[in-house]
Amino acid sequence: MTQEELAQKVRVGAQTIAKYESGEQIPSNQTILKLSTVLDIPAQELFQSNK
Repeated sequence: MTQEELAQKVRVGAQTIAKYESGEQIPSNQTILKLSTVLDIPAQELFQSNK
């Protein structure tokens, strides 16, 4: 899945996804929950990698 496709599914900009990946920006809890649903990853794993 491309950053653009993920961004559309989570309803954020592709640049925002790039910032999440680089650690430049931290997603909100709500966005982490959306990411976990789209990526089929337990939200707890995303919260842990966020710290």
